[in-house]
Amino acid sequence: MKWLGLVTAVIALASCTTLRGRVADNVYFSPLGDFSCHIPGFPPAKTSDAFGPYGGTIRFTEEFWFTRVDVEEFNPKIPSEMKNAKARRRVYEGYLQSNLLSLVKQSVPDASVVSQSHIEIDGKAVFASISLLPKASNTVASGERLDGYRGAIQYSDGNFMYVVSILDPDRPRLAREKHYEHVLARATSAFRLCAFPQ
Repeated sequence: MKWLGLVTAVIALASCTTLRGRVADNVYFSPLGDFSCHIPGFPPAKTSDAFGPYGGTIRFTEEFWFTRVDVEEFNPKIPSEMKNAKARRRVYEGYLQSNLLSLVKQSVPDASVVSQSHIEIDGKAVFASISLLPKASNTVASGERLDGYRGAIQYSDGNFMYVVSILDPDRPRLAREKHYEHVLARATSAFRLCAFPQ
């Protein structure tokens, strides 16, 4: 599997000013991976994207929130594996550790996965995870940046891996498990904005 496309796309995103994807009726259509996403927010979020040869990243940025969608092409493709529950779990878990977490650690070396679970969303078998990003949220309180929690939903049809993620600040007044439920609910809502191949 080729992982470099996603890294290349993330680096390119900072300098990207024109969209590679297409927007029509407040829906973003990706040039890679055959998927679309309703653009969140009112007014609609600012949309930016960047693509390498095997992957890409789309960001929907609102005043206080952002939603990120990553797509990565599998080479070779593995559609039959993704139909087998045991193999699918192995692919999802391996991708989280070898690709997603390692990418996050480039910016936040102390990042760690604090919750993960295999679930279904609207009939799709997906993998949900929450990663703790120490001092890496967009929120500052008492002059100090709060910890961030990255909620991510992974889905694959065996041709591409799709990851929809959000970043939520630490909420000290919420019990930890309640906060995890809140992060997962936000990530699930973000995932439902997109239409992916079966």
